[in-house]
Amino acid sequence: MGIIDWFKRQTFEGKIQRHVGEVSSSNREIINSKLSIDVLEPNETPSSGRVRIGITMSSFASYESFGIVLTNEETKALSALLIEASSKN
Repeated sequence: MGIIDWFKRQTFEGKIQRHVGEVSSSNREIINSKLSIDVLEPNETPSSGRVRIGITMSSFASYESFGIVLTNEETKALSALLIEASSKN
């Protein structure tokens, strides 16, 4: 399945310019989940940065991977929401 996911990302989302990092969820023992952040190469103009958030979930019998591509402005808005949510805990 890895080659199919790679092909879909390259075809529909764009080339990865830089891998930023990953966060794995440790609260579930049966299902493993991972969130990965990648910076994609700009498409129209050099200032049109895009960030891909990839979500992978797997267990002993299944594997699912999907992603969402955000603009720089959308990424900043998401970041502000995450900071707000984590500061209220």
